[in-house]
Amino acid sequence: WTGLLQERKENAKWFEERLSSVSEKLGLRVLKVPANRISFCIDISSLGRSPDDAADDIDHLTFLGSALFTRRVSGPRVVLCTPKPGPAEELPQEAAPAQTIKVKGKYQKVIDGTSFECYGAHTDSYPCCYLTAACAIGATRKEMDAFVERLESAVQEYKNGAGRKDKKGKPSLGS
Repeated sequence: WTGLLQERKENAKWFEERLSSVSEKLGLRVLKVPANRISFCIDISSLGRSPDDAADDIDHLTFLGSALFTRRVSGPRVVLCTPKPGPAEELPQEAAPAQTIKVKGKYQKVIDGTSFECYGAHTDSYPCCYLTAACAIGATRKEMDAFVERLESAVQEYKNGAGRKDKKGKPSLGS
């Protein structure tokens, strides 16, 4: 057991370095979360910014999760967040009936009357969208390297237009 823990610690350090290197190459960054030594987060907000359009389009970032899944990668998840609205932009609060889930606002969900602003994040006001991946006990460097390669491929596909809608609202297949 202690051997597995030590191996995971060594692999986590290696994984963070490898993930940081590839993220930097893609124009992304690994977030520094010192209290979490197992999971790693990549800020993907820059992928939602369009140089051609004044408005950000982060809604389609979830494509990365589905693109990884189709590449036989399970576990990572994409969390969409926006800064909390100011007082003039407050969303109306309605009591949700018990046992229902409602989506309100951009990424807000109300579950049994409790509002979650950036659903999926660990806080209601996280400043960026991110993809999270873990370095678990038993994961090999070969598996983690395959993940990083598949992530790189999915991000490149997204940058080429896959997962977004064209001006007429039709899905884009990328180039």
